Amino acid sequence: QPNGTHLIVMGATLSIVDMVIHGMSHKYYILAIRFLEQLLSGKLIMNCSARTENELFVLLSQFLSHDSAPSAAVSNPPHHQHQITPKYITAIFANMVQKMMTSNLQKNGLWLNRNSLLGLQTPKLLPLLYDFERESVGPLLHFFDVQPFQINWVQPFRRNIFGALWSEFMALKAGEFLQSNHGIYQLDGAGFVAFHIKNYLQSSSAAADAGSCSSMTRLEVCIKSLPASVEAVCMQIDVYVPEISVNLSIEPVWVQTDFAFDVCPLKKLQQRKLNSLTFKFGLKILAVQAHQSKSVPAESAISLLDQTFLSQSTLGRVPALPAPGAHGELDHMHYTPYYDLSSQQ
Repeated sequence: QPNGTHLIVMGATLSIVDMVIHGMSHKYYILAIRFLEQLLSGKLIMNCSARTENELFVLLSQFLSHDSAPSAAVSNPPHHQHQITPKYITAIFANMVQKMMTSNLQKNGLWLNRNSLLGLQTPKLLPLLYDFERESVGPLLHFFDVQPFQINWVQPFRRNIFGALWSEFMALKAGEFLQSNHGIYQLDGAGFVAFHIKNYLQSSSAAADAGSCSSMTRLEVCIKSLPASVEAVCMQIDVYVPEISVNLSIEPVWVQTDFAFDVCPLKKLQQRKLNSLTFKFGLKILAVQAHQSKSVPAESAISLLDQTFLSQSTLGRVPALPAPGAHGELDHMHYTPYYDLSSQQ
């Protein structure tokens, strides 16, 4: 507002990072809402703070209590119950939860990532979402009548580069790569997608300024084979590289042959003086394109939190199916044992 009593703070990509009301920041509530949105869309999340998790536990507990959702997990109040959540934050959170669940169930289905859920630091938060011992949904999903068979689980992959392979990797010239073993993504009742990964120390586009601060390390996912009836797949991928604190989430894209994306500046690897890298991937295949049929575009993964404040006209869609041989941008991961791609062909 003109008098500055109500402010919405946006990031460089128009994502909301804070709300300031009467001079009071609500950053941690916003982070908690974003965190829940990531969990309910199957994102690979490896670096969330304990405070954000605690804030989310408080908001979920209040939401479930107010809506009379059955749960023993919310019978005990949060440890910082002296904190009173503002009513407008409670109302925004309830609205956002309804939108998240409705949107996910109606569009690409509900995706969860076992690695992200099992990596939660707050013990009471996981039971609100899922019970892995019983393989049953928690009170939040139960409230929306979600059954276990309706959940899509992100498939996990991993690649390690170390030892002699690390020396070989660091000696690569622009455009040269190391190729992984083949990975298999199992489609639901429709065969599988076979692929491998190419690791570039610096992409071929950086040949002119090789070694400069503008050179980028790069990953390329190459589709080896698709089911006979499938022409292309719509993929979304998350990548986590712990040694360099990189956590990427690539938007959905239609893929027929291969796709590539930058991971980090080459200079970042050189400055860290590393001797290994671990790539963890979380992969979703959201849709398949059958031969000689038109694709049905899926909604893009624009944040619902931002949709609340931005015009509906800003909503995008998954890009149109590319021409044969065209390159998109993407990759993949999960928390049950990783399918290891480290062996070399």
